[in-house]
Amino acid sequence: MITGSAVLAILAFNVERINVDILRIIICISTIFSIFGLVLLKKINFIFTLGLSVFISTLLFNYTYYNDYIPTKDIYAKKMTVNMNVDRIASSTDDYISVVGDIELDGKNYKSIIYIENTAKSFFVGDNIEADVKLYYSNSEYNLGQRIFLKGYADDAYRRHRELSVADKLKYNIDEYCRLYPDNISALVKALLTGDKSNMDEELRNNFSVSGTAHIIAVSGLHMSILLAFCMKIMGRKAGSMVGLPLILAYAFISGFSPSSLRAVIMSFIMVLAYFMRRDYNVYTSYFVSMFIILSINPFSIHNISFLLSFASVFGIIMLYPAFGTRINAICKRNSLIGKILYFILSSAAVSFTATVFSNLVSVRYFTRLSLISMISNIFVVAPSSLLLVLSIINYIIWNIYSPAATAMAKYIIMPLGRLILYLNDLFSAIPFASVRTAANYLYPLLIFIAALSMIYMLVRKKLWIFASISIISVAIFSYNNYIYEQSNCFIDIKLVNYQPMAFVHTKDETYILGGGNGNSSSTLNHIDNKLFEYNTKPDALFISKMNKANITGAIKVKEKYPECRIYGSDYTRKEYPLQYIRYKNNSVKSENISVHFETLPYNEGVITLKIGETDLLWLPSISENRLDEYFELNPVRDADIVVMNDLFYMDRFEEKITAFPSLKQVILCNNKDATWLDDITNGIRITQTSREDVSLILPIRGE
Repeated sequence: MITGSAVLAILAFNVERINVDILRIIICISTIFSIFGLVLLKKINFIFTLGLSVFISTLLFNYTYYNDYIPTKDIYAKKMTVNMNVDRIASSTDDYISVVGDIELDGKNYKSIIYIENTAKSFFVGDNIEADVKLYYSNSEYNLGQRIFLKGYADDAYRRHRELSVADKLKYNIDEYCRLYPDNISALVKALLTGDKSNMDEELRNNFSVSGTAHIIAVSGLHMSILLAFCMKIMGRKAGSMVGLPLILAYAFISGFSPSSLRAVIMSFIMVLAYFMRRDYNVYTSYFVSMFIILSINPFSIHNISFLLSFASVFGIIMLYPAFGTRINAICKRNSLIGKILYFILSSAAVSFTATVFSNLVSVRYFTRLSLISMISNIFVVAPSSLLLVLSIINYIIWNIYSPAATAMAKYIIMPLGRLILYLNDLFSAIPFASVRTAANYLYPLLIFIAALSMIYMLVRKKLWIFASISIISVAIFSYNNYIYEQSNCFIDIKLVNYQPMAFVHTKDETYILGGGNGNSSSTLNHIDNKLFEYNTKPDALFISKMNKANITGAIKVKEKYPECRIYGSDYTRKEYPLQYIRYKNNSVKSENISVHFETLPYNEGVITLKIGETDLLWLPSISENRLDEYFELNPVRDADIVVMNDLFYMDRFEEKITAFPSLKQVILCNNKDATWLDDITNGIRITQTSREDVSLILPIRGE
């Protein structure tokens, strides 16, 4: 262990800044747990194995870093013709198609992502494509976490031929098998078997997220443990291990060896190896060995959400569940049916809780909503989902041998089970307070408090009822406080979406959108969908301040998807962009919490003023220089608490007029470049830019 840490420390001084932090993390982990092992465990085999794994991982990391990462670090706008075997379709939007695969550069293959502008063509996994690209080094955390170090942009690409790998052929075969089922059940079965959720509709995915059961539709350690446990239960430990290990390895292979599946494979392999070698299995050893192996293969996995969630969940289980298991065994008498049922319920709840103690800290960082009901929903959903996974694999094998038998099994066994899972998922996701926004007030401190409380209980292992009571009361207090907080404030999120400024305004009863966005880009609707899911709401109205083609086509797309959404536009409109909308009556719209005032200007432009409680917000981003000049000439005395505008080169002339507003507290610049005429603080006025971060406002609602 000491040798491994020393080697890592030496390497830390010889690599570039971006990797120093990752190396320090690994050094800290290895050092802390070597001390932990020396002081508490006192098991030389654990220390030796862990130290050796760190040393080997260091060597592998060193090779990966200098051979794969360093050569791509200085690449910028390199023009070349590349051939790529498409391994994955990352996304397909109205703007571009992004494909992932290996390209050859200086005699070596690099996993890369290429963005293709021509969306009229369709590309598939297994295609060998040729494209003229501009290559860049990719510093995206998401790409680095996938071991993608290069990105390229191409106007078009040409399919040369198709070369399906074994994994691709299996996926296509599974796709054909999934056609046995109706849409939602087909998408559920496909997600269970391959982790591919592309066929699953947005509402269904959101329901899984809200109910806290999204992990069952992503290939993870849960699926691996289910398959291995099933094989051991049916065939015995020895034969089950010999069959189960190749099965979960094939399963991980089909899913693309995500960090979570790779962790499960490594830990399972170590467990089976310990059994055949007649050695005691140490879960801490296998946990950290798998961590170091994955980090050595790709140190940037530390940015991968799958890696973080998987290791955080398992850490909670192996550290905290034994304390709960001891108490559950003492409470439940498993010599009766009632005792067995009680044991199953309590142990399932304990596993679900301990798995989320630390993984929720990751979820808060990366996702928009966090489930509060997951501990209950998993008790009812995981068991039938586990059964569905096993039966789907068995039926897939039967389908390849004798399809009529598989069709009958699909109709009478798997489809009813799938409907049950979907029903339970819908039921739990519809419960009030099933989930909360991850940006909710007090959420992060609450999760840290529960994590600390859980660690204390793990050490003490006494008075379970006290621990449970404090946790339940804490969650109840949080839920109540957060409910009051959400009811008492208006939340405004402002972002530049595909070069069009948009604001998402949400109060306890109303949700408004300012700016139609760009209807030619899927980014607009995706942004709106994500915000609606985050706030668990539907759009009541959309306000267009500038009736240009981008905003109108964006509004049309919103209206098509959300017919109940009212569209408001100016008195001016262009005949070439027909749109059925409601004009501002008397130039103003009033609701319970928000008052909207609209001033129409020539050439389809306008100024929107929002009054939220006692706060006035002036919306100016969709307005030209000439119109803004006319606006200030006609209205020499203006005031607002918050002004939203563009930071364009000709805005310098309006600095004096805007910063002279008597009540002005904040200026928000909707632009994708840094401001040229204002600093972060000017005369006590806060300056915020969407070029630096998405801007969020929380304004108190006060009755008029």
